[in-house]
Amino acid sequence: MPHRLLKPAELAHSKQNRVSEFFRRYIVVSFVVVVCACITALIYNSNIDSAYEKHISESKKHSAIKHQQLVEHFKGYEEALIFARGFIQASDYVGRKEWRRFVDSAMLDEKYPGVQGFAYVQRVKPADMKDFVKELRDQGVDSFNLTTHEGYYRTDEDAPHYIIKYDEPEERNQGIVGLDVSAKPANKEVYDRATDRNSAQISSPILLKQQEGTDSKVGLVIVIPHYKNGLPLDTVSQRRFAVRGWVVISLDMNRFVQSVITNESSYDTVQMSTKDWLGNNAVLFNSNEINPAYPCNKCNTTHQGVESVFSSTFGGRAFNTKIIASPLDQNTSHRIENLHADLSSAKNTLLLCIELTLLLAAITLFISHGRSRAITLARNVMDSLRASEHELRQFAYNAQQANKAKSEFLANMSHEIRTPMTAILGYADVLAEMTDQHEDSNRMKRAVNRILSAGDHMLSVINEVLDLSKIESGKLEIRPAPSRIGEILAETRNTMKDRANKADLALNVKFLNPVPATVVIDSYRIRQVLLNLVGNAIKFTNHGTVTIAVRTTKKHIHFEVHDTGIGVDQDRLETLFAPYEQNDSTTPAAHQGTGLGLSISRQLAEMMGGSLTATSTVGLGSVFTCSLPLVIPQGATNELTTELPCATTMYTRDQNSPTNALSGKILVAEDGPDNQKLLEHFLTKAGLDVTIVENGLLALEAINEGNHFDLIVMDMQMPIVDGYQATRTLRNNGHTLPILALTANAMSDDRQKCLQAGCDEYETKPIHKARLLRTVERLLNQQQTKDQLAA
Repeated sequence: MPHRLLKPAELAHSKQNRVSEFFRRYIVVSFVVVVCACITALIYNSNIDSAYEKHISESKKHSAIKHQQLVEHFKGYEEALIFARGFIQASDYVGRKEWRRFVDSAMLDEKYPGVQGFAYVQRVKPADMKDFVKELRDQGVDSFNLTTHEGYYRTDEDAPHYIIKYDEPEERNQGIVGLDVSAKPANKEVYDRATDRNSAQISSPILLKQQEGTDSKVGLVIVIPHYKNGLPLDTVSQRRFAVRGWVVISLDMNRFVQSVITNESSYDTVQMSTKDWLGNNAVLFNSNEINPAYPCNKCNTTHQGVESVFSSTFGGRAFNTKIIASPLDQNTSHRIENLHADLSSAKNTLLLCIELTLLLAAITLFISHGRSRAITLARNVMDSLRASEHELRQFAYNAQQANKAKSEFLANMSHEIRTPMTAILGYADVLAEMTDQHEDSNRMKRAVNRILSAGDHMLSVINEVLDLSKIESGKLEIRPAPSRIGEILAETRNTMKDRANKADLALNVKFLNPVPATVVIDSYRIRQVLLNLVGNAIKFTNHGTVTIAVRTTKKHIHFEVHDTGIGVDQDRLETLFAPYEQNDSTTPAAHQGTGLGLSISRQLAEMMGGSLTATSTVGLGSVFTCSLPLVIPQGATNELTTELPCATTMYTRDQNSPTNALSGKILVAEDGPDNQKLLEHFLTKAGLDVTIVENGLLALEAINEGNHFDLIVMDMQMPIVDGYQATRTLRNNGHTLPILALTANAMSDDRQKCLQAGCDEYETKPIHKARLLRTVERLLNQQQTKDQLAA
């Protein structure tokens, strides 16, 4: 059948319909493409900006670390001056040879980069000049001549001379001895300023005598005064009268900055400046010869270095440091390779977005006959993506907050429980000392032992929870070291023997084959595992024996704990190692615990490179096996052992207490009345003279009033002024007497926090009497040794 020819009007209408259909079909597609392109552009630009922001942030962190190194070295130089002044003040007279030996021991080039020498400048009155010259020539300085800086002359002949008496190393400082630095006003000012302030001071930029004829043109001197012993130093006039001389470090700034901040592989640009004698800006170091626009072989362009500016004050002088971190440095987080990796990730994201755009366009085109449905679909997809992103961010935030809340809860729980436990266990120890005086001493001893046993159990529960938290947060460390197998097993048996006796069980140790006497292992953690396993075995064994067995294979050492207890069903064995799991819901309350011991033990075994497994038969008993890699210490003999050491003793709370009476004056800063009385009882009974204050402010006042103390026992949580602030104040004021930190906080970083504040040792609450007295005895002995050396 022939096709009918369309009329012109029909042709025009058909064409109009096709145009309309084309418009309806592709308008939605075009809209989707435009929207996706805009979103893609936003995402891409956001990723690019994020990459550059990360690069800038990492560069600034790098520069901050460099600047902090400079700050730490300045502090180190100040400490070196204080130490050198102490060396001089500790002796009635320090000669040239003694000074040389002292400086040689300082190892200048290794510890103090840029230092030209350690000098001692003596204040000499004109009337004493003849005796001063004779003293130096008697020490072998035959060519001694009094000199001044070139172009400077003394204007007041009656004024004292500031003469360099010693300057070591001698080969680096020839011609320096005899220089009268008071003739140059810029030099004299820093000596007078140090005298008036009784602290280390830094001069304005100068050309050092040692720098003449070298490429280095800028130097500084750091000065600390040395006063005559026994004279008051409260006022400026008293310090000017008492000053005897100055200990001085001469610092070549070019060498100093190059050694501290820059190195051979660094492209960083560094500029350091301060005010000169006239108040004008003076450049101390400048590496601007390095172009801060760095070429990149990867993208054939240049990258601009990130500039950071730091202001700091040392020795009464303000310094400005500008560091432009180079992206060419290797082994740094801001290197160009990392930037390009982030940019490449942004490009990959762009390609992914383009692919998604094309996919959405194809889907939209496919269902273009339902335009509203396509628009709704696109909107739903975008909303879903945004909602998913929001949910992921919310989930990450909630997880972070939950982890933070858990850590805070555990820290607070530990602190709040350990504080009253200090009084409970401490006064139980006091009661233990008085049991013999009671009319029924045996009954009294049993009651006290039950208090101590319950308290120790509560502490073990706290420590198990804290250990689990450390493991989950990755903060628990394994410290393997050469350890004696026999001693580990003997200590485990002695610790658990009393508990086994009370349960009427035999506790045995067997060597299934000869084992190396010494292996590399974390003895503390393997004891913790064995104590958990033996404790569980005793808990679930009604009669019979508990046996600790050890054997070795070619590559492993196996610690086994056998019991004749109630046993466990095979299908429940693995659930025992889950946190908070117990044997079953019908286990008597006396046998129940936290359910953490086995979980912690397995994780400890795995952290030590081994495993913890179990086998069991209901009604016959169980065997728990901890298998660890067998590592023999280098240089160790092939000694094997099949028995425990002969000399073993039962552990008690008073084990290793000092046998001799202690002596000394102790300042105790503690705000709790119960703990005050407890500490006073323990320390006074040990033979010590004890003074009690309620907070850190009163402790500072007691020290500043001139009272002599041999040791401070400092509680770290106190009102008004806490132990951290009080300790830092004492150290900043130059007090060196030992400080023992006492805190109920026992998380992993609490010890480091106390030591960083300036404490010498750290003890946790509850107070362990024997351990406390041993620590006090050790610190007192160290202080007495220091006092003897200083004398």
